[in-house]
Amino acid sequence: DHDFDHVVDAKTRFGMAGDVPLTGYINPDGKSSLIVYRNGAWYIDTNRDGTADIVVTFGGVTGDVPLLFDWDNDGRADLCIYRNGMWYVSTNRDGVANSVFGFGAAGDVPVVGRFR
Repeated sequence: DHDFDHVVDAKTRFGMAGDVPLTGYINPDGKSSLIVYRNGAWYIDTNRDGTADIVVTFGGVTGDVPLLFDWDNDGRADLCIYRNGMWYVSTNRDGVANSVFGFGAAGDVPVVGRFR
């Protein structure tokens, strides 16, 4: 609903039952990509046509929580896995955790955003 009139303006099928749906700015074009996480694989549809343009393997351990946020402040969402109080961030979106830090504990529910 692009114009907030409570009428669907566009539909795109992407992903499968059981996928974790995500959305974020992966490309610097200012438009959200469709993203699903499935068993350690991230399927990213940058042009929103229902077909994954990018597939990245990152995570996959039972209990991993996939998240997207702009960790390096470059205007593009970075892939993140939260696992038992540890955060693994792939700022290059290539499946390599180039930033790892601990915050939280097993059982916590991770939340990301810009907090002031």
